[in-house]
Amino acid sequence: MALTATITPDCKTLIIAGGADYALADIDIYWNDVTITSIPRETFAPYNPILNLTPAGDLSLSMSNFIDSAGAASGTYTHFNGIFKIVVSTSSGIEELGAVGMCDINCCLAAKTKDLLKCKCVECKECASILSDIAKIFLLLQGAKTNVAGCVQTTALYEKSIDEYLKAKEMCGVKNCNCNC
Repeated sequence: MALTATITPDCKTLIIAGGADYALADIDIYWNDVTITSIPRETFAPYNPILNLTPAGDLSLSMSNFIDSAGAASGTYTHFNGIFKIVVSTSSGIEELGAVGMCDINCCLAAKTKDLLKCKCVECKECASILSDIAKIFLLLQGAKTNVAGCVQTTALYEKSIDEYLKAKEMCGVKNCNCNC
């Protein structure tokens, strides 16, 4: 099948490309988890693929394609932020894909970089601390992206990526991760 999964830069759309028969596909999405399907879907028309196919034939999913645990249209989710494991099942077989949504963390990095640029004293403890945080957060994200985008995605790599993402988010704090990006 050779499918790929990407999240748009605004983290509002997940695109699965590669030409699977999406009308008959069963797609499970695991969000910061590897064992529990994190985003429920409607059972009668899970993704309405006729409306969500791009001109290239790729499946484009937005948050409006999902339902909450009560079975209503989801208002719970606003962005695809985090580590995603996607399992696509068709008559051709099963394929696992990974994707990383980083809008919240990128927003955090932008806020911290802005703070760093305001620093007047390059050798000050405060400026060094901000730079250290930026470097750690960036490296955690790069590690998560590398693990998820690897040619062999294992449960252990997904779990490691989830830990890296959540650690980066923790380092950002709630204030810096809630930028409405």
